[in-house]
Amino acid sequence: MVIKTGARVATPKPETPPAVVSKTFTEPKPAKVAVKSQPVPVVVSQEPVKMEPGIYLDMTNADYHSHKDVISSTMAKTIVQDGGPALLRHNLDKGQEHKKVFDMGTVFHSYTLESTFGAVVELDYENYRTKAAQEERDEVISAGNIPMLAHELTVIKEMRESVMADYEARQIIESAAQIEASVFGELNGVPARCRPDIWGNGFLADLKSDKDASREGFLKSVENYGYYQQDPFYADIVESVTGEKHAFKFIVCESSAPYRVAVYSITEYFRGLGRGMNRRATDLWQQCHESGIWPGHQRREPLDPRPFTEAKILETVEG
Repeated sequence: MVIKTGARVATPKPETPPAVVSKTFTEPKPAKVAVKSQPVPVVVSQEPVKMEPGIYLDMTNADYHSHKDVISSTMAKTIVQDGGPALLRHNLDKGQEHKKVFDMGTVFHSYTLESTFGAVVELDYENYRTKAAQEERDEVISAGNIPMLAHELTVIKEMRESVMADYEARQIIESAAQIEASVFGELNGVPARCRPDIWGNGFLADLKSDKDASREGFLKSVENYGYYQQDPFYADIVESVTGEKHAFKFIVCESSAPYRVAVYSITEYFRGLGRGMNRRATDLWQQCHESGIWPGHQRREPLDPRPFTEAKILETVEG
């Protein structure tokens, strides 16, 4: 295994990656500036450098996501959907639509785990209903920054307070040896990558925000968003690089008051189902790359009414 930090190369201790997260929390201040329109620079497209298997500590989030030729957990969850290959190809070529929920998640992560607001620019508006607010918001996004209103930042701060007030969640975060290390390895013979939020001694962890952090509520998210794939995807890539097995934990914080927090793991059976889905994902990924064909919807059998529709039709027919 090789740990890579820019031009430096070092051999880590076998039980955990090096580096220590500072436990001192200093209240960061987001930028609060007027954004002026500027000429858009001409950018020459360049292919990212092929990454050798290893752990890269100095890689930025943007650099990590630029490696579109290496499958990630999000790609794996997309490609296994019906019509997923075509959707994934579109997302890779055109980019995904910007969504506010992504911004909230990004800022929640950086503020909670690294005590920084990152690229946030605070805008002095109550909402985005006015044209001026919308224009300034769009300019901030175009500049590669994240627009946030004051009340949105308040929510982020209160979410972090709740996470750190939970004993188990705080212990996981404070015992982290590395935050957001970029790991390039292999999954089922295919080059793959992951970027664990938290890496500790023998475990990986991911920080999630959710509408409902109860057991039943978060289980629905695990099923709907494929978190059961993410767990073994990350653990198996890290094992391919380090030779060590890791447990996986989810720290979940509700996105509205009182911002309740819980910590969960999934069963080995559920992990096994995720590995099956990941195997299907890597098979499809390889097939699509080799053939150059990224198919759309494949389920084309004859359509039958769903029970609700059938009951409604029969009720009408029978008067």
